[in-house]
Amino acid sequence: MTYEDAIAYLYSFVDYEKLTSPSYEKKERSPAKFKRFLSDIGSPEKCFPVIHITGTKGKGSVAMMLTSIFKEMALLVGTYISPHLIDVRERIMLNGHPISREDFLKLFVKILPVIKKRNRNRSYRTVFEILTAIAFLYFKESKIDIGVIEVGLGGKLDATNVFERSTAVITNISLDHTNILGNTLKEIAEDKSEIIKPDSLVVSSPQIEEVMSIIREKSLVRNCKLINTGDYCCTIREKNEDGSVFDVTTDKDEYRDLKLTLLGSFQIENAITAIGVVQEFEYSNIPTFKDVNIDVLKQGLASIYWRGRLEVLRRTPYLIVDGAHNPFSMEILAKEIKDIFNYKRLILIFGVNRDKQIRKMLDAIVPISDEIIFTKIDFPRSAEPALIMNMLVGKSTKISKDIKEALKIAYKTANEEDLILVTGSLYLVGEAIKYVEG
Repeated sequence: MTYEDAIAYLYSFVDYEKLTSPSYEKKERSPAKFKRFLSDIGSPEKCFPVIHITGTKGKGSVAMMLTSIFKEMALLVGTYISPHLIDVRERIMLNGHPISREDFLKLFVKILPVIKKRNRNRSYRTVFEILTAIAFLYFKESKIDIGVIEVGLGGKLDATNVFERSTAVITNISLDHTNILGNTLKEIAEDKSEIIKPDSLVVSSPQIEEVMSIIREKSLVRNCKLINTGDYCCTIREKNEDGSVFDVTTDKDEYRDLKLTLLGSFQIENAITAIGVVQEFEYSNIPTFKDVNIDVLKQGLASIYWRGRLEVLRRTPYLIVDGAHNPFSMEILAKEIKDIFNYKRLILIFGVNRDKQIRKMLDAIVPISDEIIFTKIDFPRSAEPALIMNMLVGKSTKISKDIKEALKIAYKTANEEDLILVTGSLYLVGEAIKYVEG
């Protein structure tokens, strides 16, 4: 079997990311079933301490920040994120580097007999679960010091929710995936906070009180130490297109002159959440943790490499990509674009999956846009550009068949002082990066 064979066979299984009308049957999504699968391959999830991250916005950024900081602390870090931008191997990382094709294939072949056996028995398995199993087995065999694991969707029924003990990190919660997780913030918070394990550390980004009360109550009932990073004091000293410089004061320490190359105030919020995790190491049941040295923290934050999040691909004109894919993140994106960049006109390239709150996303980003190009994502759930265009009246709009055509239209329209923004989906952002960088 070749690597290409393994990938082809992997994607012959159910892939909820690509299904046009996913049912997400709760009885089938039970992590208990996936734990039985993991037990057949040696229960790798029991072999390393875990920081488990959920939330609506910022999960991946916090995961990469923690990865970078832990690397500076001389820890061997396994990181599991989703989705990927270009290559599926981006989801499974060791010290920030994607798993090699050779290691991926080796581990896939290793679990293949179990996959085939369960497939014959019609046991429920998905692409995400198989990738998760490969990640956990990779981390076990690599003898990592710590695993940084991002939830795929929600929390309660996610395949990653199989750890007996973990540090729970909950980034900002807003409305998204409402057809699956619930139509209210309360329902979504209830689902996501189910990653909280008894007698553990819980670190939460700032939340509205309705959400924080659920996290607070669940932490109390499960005898957890809760850190709300919204209680920390932050002073932003610089913020521009090269990054930011800020100070943070916690209940334990003061961190000055922290530098972040990831752009935007929301990334500073994510960095503060990461700080909340690492400074509470004594509560996390991770014996390999060491005291947080300020220089280590600074270097960890300053050296993060995380693509597709308010990323500048080109200048004159600006070409910026961002994976905002719900109304809340789109509102933040619009604000950050105006605050950080100087430009004459904004040319928006917008592609989105049809199960998103498209009209509300447009309401957030269209007011700052001078020209709009709707495009289709190379993805089964992509909304048709013509249907999105019908939602707008009185704006200059165009449609394109794909990101390649959309960028050609944008560059014909743009002057050197303008800004081209590609947003609406991480899948679209990945396509843009792949096209621009060849």
